Amino acid sequence: MMTSTKPRNKAAKPQPNGALAIFATLADTTWRIVVPTISLALLGIGADLKFATKPWCTLLGTLLGFGIAGALIKRQLKELP
Repeated sequence: MMTSTKPRNKAAKPQPNGALAIFATLADTTWRIVVPTISLALLGIGADLKFATKPWCTLLGTLLGFGIAGALIKRQLKELP
């Protein structure tokens, strides 16, 4: 009886091909950009209204959102095959 010496990777995920792969990558990239940027900008607007610091909290929230989005995109690029 012969056994295979090829290691099995149980954590390997099947990769979609063609148009589905492109769509999945675009959708994944989109949420990584939109969600942190918009949500932190909205939190900044709320903080500006509450503390009368217009426009500083909005600016800070937007810049922080861009930074988080950049970090998420960088992580996504490392995961690509």
